[in-house]
Amino acid sequence: MTSPSRGNKLVLYLLLYKLIMNYLFIGAIIVFELQLNLIALIITSQILNFFLPFIAYKIITKQKFSEILDLKPLNVKSVILIICMSIVIQPAMMFVSAISSIFVTNDIAAIMQQLTVFPVFLSIVAIGVAPSLFEELMFRGALHNEYRKVDIKKAALVNGLFFGIMHMNLQQFVYAALLGVLLTYFMHYTGSIFAAMLSHFVINSSQVMLGHFSFQQIAYMEYTMAEPIPEPSMLATLTFLAIFASLLIPLFIFLFREFVDANQGNHIPVNIEDDGVTLKLEKGLSSYKINNWAFKGVVIYFVLYFAIDSFF
Repeated sequence: MTSPSRGNKLVLYLLLYKLIMNYLFIGAIIVFELQLNLIALIITSQILNFFLPFIAYKIITKQKFSEILDLKPLNVKSVILIICMSIVIQPAMMFVSAISSIFVTNDIAAIMQQLTVFPVFLSIVAIGVAPSLFEELMFRGALHNEYRKVDIKKAALVNGLFFGIMHMNLQQFVYAALLGVLLTYFMHYTGSIFAAMLSHFVINSSQVMLGHFSFQQIAYMEYTMAEPIPEPSMLATLTFLAIFASLLIPLFIFLFREFVDANQGNHIPVNIEDDGVTLKLEKGLSSYKINNWAFKGVVIYFVLYFAIDSFF
């Protein structure tokens, strides 16, 4: 039987596995003198860190793919609304990311800039396709599978928290956590993991295309003007993003309400009977307590990781 307790253990073991696997991967590159470009590194990392653990989860739990994943097809209206919401919400996410950049280094910006030397199609495959497939299989697939019988508000918050932590990057943590909550709700209301995959793909791919376009425009302007283009101040950037986001948030709320209305009956209401045991009774069982030792272990691991990283 699935339970949050097992889901928390899954994330804790995944963190430990990811730490060991990254060191082994780096060691293999050095020992065998592998020549991998950034695109290959990102895709390989996604497969090693998320896809292989997902397959291991399936084998260990002896579940079918259809039991782990919600594979209901999306209706056309939902597809259109998800794409629109995924575009409309990005200024707000960029604002949160910019706030985070004040306190910690934005390593992702450096990676996105390095990707501009590759064709935009390859960058989309690495940043858009791979994460929207492999990360979703693990988080809105395996992890959410363990939280099915928990109230969606709690399930979405925990899923988002773990999703933010799994990025192991303080600059990404906040907006990745918010994204994880949103993707969980998309899947909940549609009853389909394809909703989360689609939104994840649109958001990541949009950022890739924006990065490529911005880099090309700046390079062209510097070439024609024969001098570097000064970067806008942080205050100017935050002000612009804050105004832009505040204008689009009402539109996002409107679209989300339309999305919920378009998917009435697709999600499982809370407190229904499941396998003869009500959710209210299950919440009292130890296996359904969210804040167990594994949950605390994930949070402690996250804190210690960055404490050690900052110290050294």
